[in-house]
Order: sequence, then structure tokens, then C-alpha cells
Amino acid sequence: MKKSNERAKSKVLISSKGGLMHAAGAAGSWPQPAECASHIDYSESAPMSSAALHRWASANQTLLRYLYPHRPPVSIEEGWQALLPGCRIVPSGCWCFHVAGSMVKADNPRGAERCAPKDHLMDCANPMAGAMYAKSRRNCSCFAQRAAAPPCLFGDMRPIKLLAIMAACRAAGVTHIIEQGRYGGLSAYIYALHGFQVSSVELLPLDEVSVAMRTLAPAIRLKDGDGRAAVIDLVRAAPAHERIAVIFDGEKRHTAYETFQAVKSRVSLAAFDDSNLDSGAFPSLLRARGEAAWHTWDCAFMRDFDDTRPLGHLERQLAKASQPLLQQLAHSGTAHTRKHALVDQRGRLVFHGGMEDLSRFHTTLVRGGAAWPASMP
Repeated sequence: MKKSNERAKSKVLISSKGGLMHAAGAAGSWPQPAECASHIDYSESAPMSSAALHRWASANQTLLRYLYPHRPPVSIEEGWQALLPGCRIVPSGCWCFHVAGSMVKADNPRGAERCAPKDHLMDCANPMAGAMYAKSRRNCSCFAQRAAAPPCLFGDMRPIKLLAIMAACRAAGVTHIIEQGRYGGLSAYIYALHGFQVSSVELLPLDEVSVAMRTLAPAIRLKDGDGRAAVIDLVRAAPAHERIAVIFDGEKRHTAYETFQAVKSRVSLAAFDDSNLDSGAFPSLLRARGEAAWHTWDCAFMRDFDDTRPLGHLERQLAKASQPLLQQLAHSGTAHTRKHALVDQRGRLVFHGGMEDLSRFHTTLVRGGAAWPASMP
């Protein structure tokens, strides 16, 4: 995408009532590798420049050793993992959107009656739900608790995202991370493991994750319910001395930005996950609004903090667990397989949240209105 026509192509529209609309785009289809400089500020003096993020990340050797271990770590305390040993992989037996209780269809057959395909609740079991009703007939893979095993937590925040978020939080002097969108709970646990006070919000909590969180990290504050209201309440109730970061992984992009606007003056930093969807509409919005922003598709950052190796361990785990099902499906034909969305075009199990290919998704960091330490740009 050429910079001269980025805004025109993104088709960002702002209504007279302040609502935000945008063009749809395929998951992870933008930016292409040749476009990895899109919306990246390379000026040395910019508050969220490529150089600043690289400097903050490089200064955090403990984070680098944790997120990029030389060998598969024995425990989550030793190094990054996408799922804990207490998790089992459920191949092709799960809902393909957020539900409460359990992602496993056999354990939660009526889960689609309260689903959240994006930013709002709806009844995906109702034929009037259109495309979401059709999606409810499909199957995805997911993670669930193994019987008589340690607690199961899992997460789709890959190392490069966690590195950028936590390094920037440390640069901003953040003490309290508010995470909107808990899902598998592992990202909240990792933030707490690295010294942050954490509040984790979830609209549709998974029972097993809630139990695991209370067992493994009782200091993390769990708040269930409407994400926008919860974030605003938590920010307003925070003591004046706290420096706050909000991670938006429940509300997405434009709707998350509206919530950010409501708390911006009190927040030092915000992270918006899956920010590369919708063909670049969200970074175009941020630029139009004059926000100081940086994105994990930054060419230099991806080169110097490449997470191919740690993601490779996850890929091997998923491939091993998928073999029995894939062998079974080989006898039933590719038409049956694709009809039920069991595997993607590369023959990998399809997970809600894209765990089979985390490198498709990116995160955007935006500087808030609260003061940073005087020594930082």
C-alpha cells in the first residue's frame, strides 16, 4: 500500500454521531511483507518511534531471555509457552467463536446461545444470525483442561507482542495493566509474573480458565462482564499514584479506540490487538487522529526480535496432537474436511483465535495522556 493513498484505500468513515465504520478485510492479509514500513515512524524524536521501541526492548534482557529461550522451557516461569502442560488439545470439537463456560461443544452444547463474534453479545444459535449461525455449525479446535493435571492456561499473545507491550510499559513506568479480553488467561499470568499488578476483564469467561487463574495467580483481579464499562470503572477507581496501561483484546480496533478515548487522560499506554485486520483501517484512523502509535509489523523490530523459534515449538505441539485426526480425515476426503472447517489450506487444524498461525496477527501501541517518566521521550 502506497503512503499517498493509504487513507483512501482504508475507507475509514466517521459518522456525524461519532460512530466509526470501516471496510472489512481478511484476517492477517495486511500488511504484506513489502509493506512492513506502513504507518511506522522512523524519526528519532517521535514518542513512539521505531528507534524508541527497539531501544526499550533491547534494554530488557530479562524479557528477551524469557520470551526467546534457547531451548523449550520446562515451565512457564522459566520461559514463554503458548499453553501450560495441564492443557489438552481438543481437535475439531469446539466452537469457532467466543462462548462462556467451555469452548468444547460436547461439554457446552448450548454455548452458541450467548456468543461474542466481535464486540457484542448475540445468539449465534438463531438462524436469524446469518453468517454466525452458519459458523455455529462448523467445528474448530481448542484447548481444555486435562483430567487430573495441573491447571490449564493458554494464550495467543506471541513473544514479539509481549516483548513490545511489557518493554513499553516499563519505559512508561506502568504499574497496573488492565487487560480487556482474558480468553485463555496466560497473557495476564505472564504480565503478573513480570511484576505488574494485573486486572483481567472477560465478557464470556471460560470456567476452567477462571479456576486456573484463581489457583495459579490469586493476586490477579478477575472482573467478568461488559468490557467497556469494566475498563472505565477500573481506570476511574485506580489510586492516583498508579500508572496504567490498558490492553484491548476484547473490544477491537475502532470500538476499542472509543473506550480508549474515555480513559486516555488517565492512561499511560494502550495496546490494541489484531490491529492489522480491516486492511489497515485502524492505523489510518490513528494517524488521522494524530495519535502517537507504533505497530508490531515494524520491519526492523520483526527482524531483530524474530519469534519464529519459540513459535516453532508451538507448531510442533499442534502438529503432534493433530496427527490422529488428520489421518482419520484423509480417508473421508478433502471436501468433507473443508466443509466443516477442520483444517486450513495448509492442512493445519483451525483454532478459534488463530493459534495455528499466530504470526498473522499484530498489535498496535498508542501513547496515552498520562505523564511518562521525565527521562523518557
